[in-house]
Amino acid sequence: MLACGWNPLTDDPDPDPIMYYQNPDSAWMVLANLQYSYRTRDVDLYSECFSEDFEFFMPEEFWADYDGDGLLDSCWGVDVELAITEAMFESVDLVELSLVGSSESLWSGDSTGTTWQLSRGFNLVIYPSLVPADSLSAYGMQEFLLRPDSAGIFHIWKWWDYSDPAAPFCWTELKGIGSWSR
Repeated sequence: MLACGWNPLTDDPDPDPIMYYQNPDSAWMVLANLQYSYRTRDVDLYSECFSEDFEFFMPEEFWADYDGDGLLDSCWGVDVELAITEAMFESVDLVELSLVGSSESLWSGDSTGTTWQLSRGFNLVIYPSLVPADSLSAYGMQEFLLRPDSAGIFHIWKWWDYSDPAAPFCWTELKGIGSWSR
């Protein structure tokens, strides 16, 4: 990107959302919108990516009581997802996210034939400040189940974090570390 004249540490990464955010009428478009909402740190656009019964499944080492009910949680719902992501977006200077790959198929667990399973490789870099040495990164795979609502608009229903154990952090960890952690 630097060779193209764009420097993510000094140039404005927030293009006009009307030009880039697309109608989520397909499963893959929701992931494009998720990537865009991360890059622009727009929690309102991010919230549109999820169904009301959304669940984020994290690696076992991060299981904790996220909803305050006294029980160990292996996943959290849309309310926790949006709260921690909003706190992260407000607390960092820059987010870079790349989702790559095109693995998608109808999910075999859905008898209606409308739920899609998409796997994407990812590279996530968060800059709590604009000092490159302060960046935090994660990479690996993420798996998503997406289904349409009654209007044909797709939403993420389930999301599994399969970050690479060799990465400095996993995506789950970046969602909840630093000054924005609970």
